[in-house]
Amino acid sequence: MITLAVLLLLAAAILLIVEAFIPDFGICGILGIASFIGSIIITIVHAPYGIYIVICELVAFGMFAYLLFKFIFQRRFQGKVVLNDTLEFSEPEINPIELLGKEGVASTPLKPIGFVDFNGTKIEVSSEGAYIHERSRVKVVNRINNRLIVRLLKEEHSN
Repeated sequence: MITLAVLLLLAAAILLIVEAFIPDFGICGILGIASFIGSIIITIVHAPYGIYIVICELVAFGMFAYLLFKFIFQRRFQGKVVLNDTLEFSEPEINPIELLGKEGVASTPLKPIGFVDFNGTKIEVSSEGAYIHERSRVKVVNRINNRLIVRLLKEEHSN
């Protein structure tokens, strides 16, 4: 039985290391924790002085985990995995409040969100809920939470 406890402890270590390198997988973490708990239970029940062995296992496992994370997950390793770049955001030259009542041309379909070209400046807008085709003329009718609301302009048909 002690051999089973040692094998479960080794399996727990391997599965938890795999879980550390493949996050969000879940199964390895659950099986690793279950193996670790099974090893502790078998050790307490079947080994002489089992509780002392379990305390030593917990201390050794804690030191191993600390050293693993200290040396493997250092900044140089993190630099290869973590994105440190920042995105640049530029404000449009036109104040959205100034566009109330202005007309523009839809540069993308509005489903209901898309982009409208106001004399060379493209701004993200939302329609009043209706689908608006690309290259349709629209008019800004409202502003809700810093998003412009547009309405399709009826085009005059020439007969």
